[in-house]
Amino acid sequence: MRLRVKEREFGRRRQEATIGGGGCDENYPCRFGRACFRERPPLGRELKSSLNSAIIVIVVVVVVVGTPGKILALARDKDLGLKNVRHFILDECDKMLESLDMRRDVQEIFKMTPHDKQVMMFSATLSKEIRPVCKKFMQEPMEIYVDDETKLTLHGLVQHYILLNEAEKNRKLNDLLDALDFNQVVIFVKSVTRAAELNKLLTSGTRAAELNKLLCS
Repeated sequence: MRLRVKEREFGRRRQEATIGGGGCDENYPCRFGRACFRERPPLGRELKSSLNSAIIVIVVVVVVVGTPGKILALARDKDLGLKNVRHFILDECDKMLESLDMRRDVQEIFKMTPHDKQVMMFSATLSKEIRPVCKKFMQEPMEIYVDDETKLTLHGLVQHYILLNEAEKNRKLNDLLDALDFNQVVIFVKSVTRAAELNKLLTSGTRAAELNKLLCS
């Protein structure tokens, strides 16, 4: 099965939800980044070769998660076989198909896969304009929409926001962390630089760890 996502970070988060929510194990390996994938050798067999001075591990996988660009590059280089694909999944399908360049990559990958396969597309922001584009990849699709916003409510969840200028954010964050009773906290920021700066600030008084796309590469 091949699962395509828009960003590398999404792919890493999907790993924990793969194979019945139990992540990946030795029988159902998951690979990110540079790896060769073959479909037919015995499961568990690993061969090593050299490509651009990098060690390439050849493995048999059940699920491949990747961006369209990476999947297409692997397929073009014959490092990823697509002839036995049975499920073709697009997460955040509207974002991938709105971009003409990304749509072109998805279309080329789609053509490399068997005609007889299941196609699934998911999005929380699917517009009426992009729905016809999605249907071009499917045959008599079953459409499931949640149009009633009340059905999306997370009962028991309370949200708060505070209007601050940039200079006030760090102090207010420290105040909140001191005042709130919590076990773990995830803080989202808009850049790698901001993540590094905030991590330095937080590690002076608590256990904190920085996670960004450069550290995950």
